[in-house]
Amino acid sequence: SSPRTELHLSRATLEARPRGADPLLASFFRERAEAALASVTRHDSWASRAATVISERLPAGIPGAGEVARALDMSERTLRRRLQGEETGFAELVARVQCARASDLLASGQPVGDVAFAVGFSDPTAFSRAYRRWTGRAPSAARGQAR
Repeated sequence: SSPRTELHLSRATLEARPRGADPLLASFFRERAEAALASVTRHDSWASRAATVISERLPAGIPGAGEVARALDMSERTLRRRLQGEETGFAELVARVQCARASDLLASGQPVGDVAFAVGFSDPTAFSRAYRRWTGRAPSAARGQAR
């Protein structure tokens, strides 16, 4: 009956290094994510800044325009105006970031289910439908070409 569902974690828990963490693997995925972002937007544009925030938050779910705007210290209306000035919309930018990251992860051979969660989908089937809409092919086909 609470108006909100929250999970409170201590700063130490959030900053703790996971057991079995692999610095080489983390570096690999960071580089792949940065390369995907670079291919989505012009460097130092508002779309690029918003794409970076979107990309950082994708594993926790698809962020809303208000959340991204707050992270960029502006109002949602200002964010939408600036994106419109760069001839893009927020939903289009989210889809481009998701598609770029998903394509990159699939090309590296990651399982479709893992990629779905990494780009903000809670259901692999919904991700597969979205990926087909974005690219015209199934994620498994993209994964098969990477091998």
